Amino acid sequence: MNRWLWIIVLSACVCLFTGCPSSNEGNRSKTDGNVGQWKTQKKKLPSILVDAEWLANNLSMTDLLVIDVRSEMEYAEKHIGGAVNLPWTRTNDIAREDFQVASYTVIETVMGAVGIERGRPVVLYDAGMFIDSTRVFWVLEAHGHTNVAVLDGGFQLWQANGGTESQVRTPIKPRQFEVRMRPDTMSSKLLTRRALEKENVTILDCRKPEEYRGEKSIIDRKGRIPGSVNVEWVENFREVPEGRRLLSIEALKALYEITGDRRIIAYCNKGRQAAGAYFALRMLNRKVSVYDGAWYEWGTDPNLPIEK
Repeated sequence: MNRWLWIIVLSACVCLFTGCPSSNEGNRSKTDGNVGQWKTQKKKLPSILVDAEWLANNLSMTDLLVIDVRSEMEYAEKHIGGAVNLPWTRTNDIAREDFQVASYTVIETVMGAVGIERGRPVVLYDAGMFIDSTRVFWVLEAHGHTNVAVLDGGFQLWQANGGTESQVRTPIKPRQFEVRMRPDTMSSKLLTRRALEKENVTILDCRKPEEYRGEKSIIDRKGRIPGSVNVEWVENFREVPEGRRLLSIEALKALYEITGDRRIIAYCNKGRQAAGAYFALRMLNRKVSVYDGAWYEWGTDPNLPIEK
């Protein structure tokens, strides 16, 4: 019997007497603070949303990268112990007046500089409003990094729960971040325009109702993308004394009943708010993309249709 056959036989015996690991292990979506399972799995986060208890129990895990997406000043004042700082604004194209995402070469540089590499588990947090953490979440997913989660309640809820804090800047070990664009998560002006003619796509306006109705606008033109439905982005969350928490899965399903089972293109004023809706819809396993150009781009193009 050759060497490889002996290895196969021996492996089969080990599984028979000790039990083979289940292929479903590590895929739980509940973030119940269980550290044991995380230790035995290969870097896969339990969900795209983790709570303070889970993070507190897993802060010391090898290769887990916690990223504070607030400003440098806020980070310096106080942050989660062991977290590195990546202000969300660094993912923007600084040459533009809106918040459109930077080029893929910039994203490669920025993400690699804080230690992100393919497959590394990343947990993001902001002050607790869900607007900046979900924006960076979308940027990472759109560029191919899917092992990423957002901390529910952000830094405010972390503090309220007595989580560890620090004023010491965490040393960063840069890594090589390789972009793998995911077109299914991003929608351009052209793709959004074409979507108006498709029955299997819903355009989701995440702005305030008065902006949707055409009563107010950040630009001269007022109105909305034709055929769009309105769910203001803050409706995905519930207010708590410490900030915001994401709605329950049941509540999110009810909120998005108006979209049916169609693919969704989310837009807002300048791309940030739509990322909050993107995250909520990802919790529902919906097919969703963000029109990053948003109303700022659409509304300033006189060749594009609008309605009120």
